[in-house]
Amino acid sequence: QESGTVVEILLNKGAPPEQIAVAQKQLWLAERIARNVEKMLEGSADANHVAETFNQDASMFGTVLNGMRKGNTKLGIARVRDSEAVNSLTQIAELYG
Repeated sequence: QESGTVVEILLNKGAPPEQIAVAQKQLWLAERIARNVEKMLEGSADANHVAETFNQDASMFGTVLNGMRKGNTKLGIARVRDSEAVNSLTQIAELYG
């Protein structure tokens, strides 16, 4: 939910398209992580694959989240500077932790 808030804030504040795209990808990744958690809890037949995908997605989510909060030139992620969006990113980081 907070990832959606970040996207909305960035859209409303006229953030650069690249930054909005990164935030949107984070939202999609968060949704995929949630689906994989549900599959693992259900005891899905492909649990090993689901767990591997979850681990990869969770790692990428954390890396990109950190990039959004601090910037990451290697990944081409600009630091989010809008105070509302930063507050949401801080909440996401707390939940992620």
